[in-house]
Amino acid sequence: MKVSVTVTVGPDSKKFSIPVGDGDKTFKWLGLVSASRYNLRSPHGQIRSREQRPIMGTGANLIPNTIYTDESVFYHPDAMIKDHIKEGQEVTVELINRVPVDSLGVPQMARWAYIAFSVSEHKVRRTTQRKEQQRCT
Repeated sequence: MKVSVTVTVGPDSKKFSIPVGDGDKTFKWLGLVSASRYNLRSPHGQIRSREQRPIMGTGANLIPNTIYTDESVFYHPDAMIKDHIKEGQEVTVELINRVPVDSLGVPQMARWAYIAFSVSEHKVRRTTQRKEQQRCT
C-alpha cells in the first residue's frame, strides 16, 4: 500500500509517495518518515542566483506537528494507518523546525505532537505489551 503525502514546512511544501507495507504502521511512524524524506530531498541540477533556495538546510531537525486528510483533521499518533487510510489517499503532514515555548518555558505543541512525543506510564506499558506480542509471533 502506498500513501500520497504532502509535507508542509511553513510556506514550502513537497509531495512524496510513501510505501506503508500492509498499513500496519502508525501515524507517528508516517510523520517521522515524512520528516526524514523531506530532510533528504535535494535540488535537481544547479540552483541559479534568482531561484528560490530551500528554507531549511539538508541537516535540519524537523518534527511532525500534525497529520490530517480531507476526511479528518486528527488521526491519533498510535492509530494504525490501514484502519483509516486507503491506497493512494492524500495525507498532509505539517512539520515544524522548533517547538514554541510560553513565558514559563513550557512547550506549546499541537495536540497531535503532544500525544505523539510525550511520555506517560500508559505509553510505556503499551510499548512493552507490543514488544512482548512481537516476540510471541
